[in-house]
Amino acid sequence: MDIQTLISQKISTFQHGYYLWIILYGVLGLGSIIGPGLAATPLLREPRSRVAAGIGALCAAVFGFLQPNTYATAFDVALRIVRDAQITYSTGQAKPEDIAARLIDAENLTHFSYSGLQDVAASKTRDGH
Repeated sequence: MDIQTLISQKISTFQHGYYLWIILYGVLGLGSIIGPGLAATPLLREPRSRVAAGIGALCAAVFGFLQPNTYATAFDVALRIVRDAQITYSTGQAKPEDIAARLIDAENLTHFSYSGLQDVAASKTRDGH
C-alpha cells in the first residue's frame, strides 16, 4: 500500500471518529440537561418524571466516563497531523518513513483509555494489595 492511500484512509477514519465523538457529545450533553429539566416540569407525571430524571443521570454518568469532548479534540488533532503530513509528502519535503512515523503518532493520539484504571492501579500499589 502506498503512502498516499494510507494517508487517505487515515483522513477518512479520523473524520468519522471525530464526527462520532461530536454526536456522542451532543446526545449525551443534551440528554443530561433535558432529562432532569423535563422531570422538574409538570409535563410528566410521577413515574415518567422519575424515568426522565434517571435518563438524565445516566447520560451525565456516561458523559463523565467517556469524556467525548476530550476524544473529539484528540481526533481533531490527529486529523490535523495527517493533513499536514499529506501536504508535506505531496510537496516532497519528507520521506515516506517520516510520514509513516507521523501517521503512527496521530493514531496513538486516538486510542481510547480510561484514566480511572490508572488511578485504581496506583491505589493498589500504594495500599499493597
